[in-house]
Amino acid sequence: MAAPKFFNISSYSFKPPALPDRDATTLRPDWVLLDTKAYISDLANGTTATALASNGVPVGVTFWVADLPTLSHFSVNCEAHSDFAEEPRVICSDKNVAVLCLYWLSTKSARYRVLHDYFVYTARSPKNAAPSLIRLPNPRPRRVFSPLDMGILPTADGEGFVIAVVCPRQMFPGLYYLHTFLSKDWRWNTRSALLEPQSVAGRTNVKNHKTDKVIPLTEEGSLGWVDLWRGILLCNVLDVHNPNPVVRYIPSPKPMAGNMDIENCPWLYRDVAYIGGRIKFVELEVTVISPPKKDQRIGGLSDHIPDVLFDSDLELDDDSTCVVEDKAEDTVRWRAVAWVRETSQKCWIKDCEAGIDDIAIENNAAHSNSLPPLKNLMTAAPTLSMCGDDIVVYLMCKLKMNDDNAWVIAINMTRKTLEDMTLFSAKRTFFFNTTYRPCSLSKHLDMAADNREVGVQIKEEDDSESRTVLVDRLDPRVTEDELRCIFAKSGELGDVQILADQQHASVKFVHMCSAGNAILDL
Repeated sequence: MAAPKFFNISSYSFKPPALPDRDATTLRPDWVLLDTKAYISDLANGTTATALASNGVPVGVTFWVADLPTLSHFSVNCEAHSDFAEEPRVICSDKNVAVLCLYWLSTKSARYRVLHDYFVYTARSPKNAAPSLIRLPNPRPRRVFSPLDMGILPTADGEGFVIAVVCPRQMFPGLYYLHTFLSKDWRWNTRSALLEPQSVAGRTNVKNHKTDKVIPLTEEGSLGWVDLWRGILLCNVLDVHNPNPVVRYIPSPKPMAGNMDIENCPWLYRDVAYIGGRIKFVELEVTVISPPKKDQRIGGLSDHIPDVLFDSDLELDDDSTCVVEDKAEDTVRWRAVAWVRETSQKCWIKDCEAGIDDIAIENNAAHSNSLPPLKNLMTAAPTLSMCGDDIVVYLMCKLKMNDDNAWVIAINMTRKTLEDMTLFSAKRTFFFNTTYRPCSLSKHLDMAADNREVGVQIKEEDDSESRTVLVDRLDPRVTEDELRCIFAKSGELGDVQILADQQHASVKFVHMCSAGNAILDL
């Protein structure tokens, strides 16, 4: 598929990577590293599902699974891909469902606007003969949030799902909007949520919270909105009938000394996951090339990392400092530390730590000859494994910052060994801005399944409210034909009706994006 002349989509997004032979791939691996930025392709397999976008154009979604550490990916087939503002994304996933977002460029108003289409992909299961893709009602304009703030959990009975977003109320510290979408009702709801009193001690961190990722705590019915520098906001989202939901706050471990001056891009140094009933947290520290001056005071954890970090000591500020000794020469080294805790605990417990000089590569002869020495590689973006008792972290490595190729290496921090590695094309990656994320959807994906119905399986929810514009304070002299002329420029019209009081009218469009265009034009 040829790439359109569009500024915001990489030409490499039209060239999906080749995957290992199907016979060499594990059938439905428990989890994978999924590139969440779509490729544009008309290729299909047994995971392909199709739906209608808000503009009436069919959209096909297909997943391509590979064994770790090779990256898995997904592709989107859409004739209107030249209207994409950027590549579609997988926003969140859990078990057999995932939420995807398509970004459309709208030119109906005087300035460019980006419109969002959200879809829920459900993998094949004993209850679902084929995978499905269904477009969600758009939460806007009343509910405004970033797509990356969305999290998803399957309901306790396994029959549905809940999508949730926590947004702070700007004028009311400690109060939040909890936006939820329950598949059973198929509509968005909003409730107020209150920060629990015990979390007031970390008020500064909570006030400055910026969500970097959302983690599912499935066993607890909760989602966690993670600020990797500051902490985690927890909320039980499955208790949909609770009129007064509560938000809990868990502070992140204090940054290591070398990371204290870093304010942006926390995913380059930190990751968090909920595995086996515990929260696991990992931090990577890359030693500064130019050593600090003698006795320079730097905030954060010193070279000696304590075994326990209590929540009461984890307010992120400039007061906690340590003395770093002068060093004889410049060095480039990294070390990592992993912390664990249960949500009910009041502290983080150090699980293990490992440095570049601790890692034994000789145990993996198959890779020791194909991987440059670790000390020669720029390393960043730790990603925690989703399985096992050991702390295994996947790191992205490059020889140079702007290299087109990169390695993903799996380091077992518990055993201090190199577990695995793979080389991949990083042409769509800006420096170390990784787009891959852990994903367990692979356990439910069958690329080899017979999917003959995929071409006709187009599902769309009955979302008539989202396609209807209500006109208020209508001039009684305006006729229905005149209304049709006024609104026809916004898109294909359905039913137009002037209500009995002659001061209101209902204008229904065929496609939801047309209704959105009409609202912008009014």
